[in-house]
Amino acid sequence: KLCKLRVDASEASISSISKIGCDVLKEARKADSSSQSSCCAQAFVTLCRLSSSSPELLDEVVADAVREWASKSTTRLKSEFFALMIQSAPLESQSTLVHQLCLATKSARSPYLKGEAFRLLGAFFHRASHADKNEGAVANLEASAETWLNPFVEGCVASLGDSDMKKTKRARDVLKSVEKLVTFLPTIKVTASMAKALETLITPFRDTSENNVSLAQVAARILTGIDTIVASDRPKVTSAPKRSPSKKTKKKKKRKQE
Repeated sequence: KLCKLRVDASEASISSISKIGCDVLKEARKADSSSQSSCCAQAFVTLCRLSSSSPELLDEVVADAVREWASKSTTRLKSEFFALMIQSAPLESQSTLVHQLCLATKSARSPYLKGEAFRLLGAFFHRASHADKNEGAVANLEASAETWLNPFVEGCVASLGDSDMKKTKRARDVLKSVEKLVTFLPTIKVTASMAKALETLITPFRDTSENNVSLAQVAARILTGIDTIVASDRPKVTSAPKRSPSKKTKKKKKRKQE
């Protein structure tokens, strides 16, 4: 109930948010029930709201949490912890979370966790596409996208070349995530380097479209979306205006006709 209250950041000691974040994460690591884990996640979301003007205060805590979730088999941190952050925390405070999840798509210890990372990222892209964004949020998303897009693309390419991740169930998580990405990217400024990164997805998705009938339609939609984004980044080539025929040319044509 306390987590649902609207608390102004001025009422909290900003300097203590990092420490409180570490304490909440310690509690989440001890959670032995879904309700306790959910309570810890709600508390962490509250901290994200308090520090939305200085999201870097929780960056290290978030990075540690995702790395532990992706690499340690003994951890009690669940995907739902991050899903609640994506659903409820301010978009400005999610840059580190998204970056670490992008890294996890390639480095997570199991195909299941890689699939979960793609699923969580798809949820973020969906929310970022439809949320009302102020100028600060848009600027933050544009700046952070430059950082996390490359590892995300690398994770996609690696997954579509991995025999375990190629299975339809896992590959569907990858494709759905990328489909949400190509819907989200047109809502922000796509730089030349981002467009170039997207181009590396064309070949693996073409192969998926040709070799997996059940995923062909999704892959085709993604390829269309990527083509649109990449084409919008290219400079428009205008054809030179046609010259009107000179008087000499007109006379020559007239003589030939005679």
